[in-house]
Amino acid sequence: MLFRSLPVDFHLVNVGDGVSIEALITLISQIVTSRPTLLVWDSISSYCAKVAAADKQDAFGMAPLRETMNWIVELRRMTHGRISSIVVSEANAEGRAKGRFVDHISDLAVTFTPDEEVGNKKKCVVTKNWWGPTGSD
Repeated sequence: MLFRSLPVDFHLVNVGDGVSIEALITLISQIVTSRPTLLVWDSISSYCAKVAAADKQDAFGMAPLRETMNWIVELRRMTHGRISSIVVSEANAEGRAKGRFVDHISDLAVTFTPDEEVGNKKKCVVTKNWWGPTGSD
């Protein structure tokens, strides 16, 4: 279904750099209703690197990335899928999600690369899918 405008009950929450899990819990609890909720975590690797920098943790943000991803998975389990997530991760040099374990614990992993035949298009490859086929489209 294609929307020309955002649904009336759509909530956009743009969090600042280095926000803590505790602050995210507060934000999410304020917007979640009895209806199913989809959270989109854009640029999760950059977010976790900024959390690591703020907390003086490892330079690559791997500890916050593991903690955040585990929390996201548990959030879905605890709510029996009523709160689900799409996690967007920048690709590393090998074209995989940063930390590789993100692909491992994900239900679906998708990569986008430039289409060599058409300059303004992207090639979509499903590299992991628990509920359907994998491959390129």
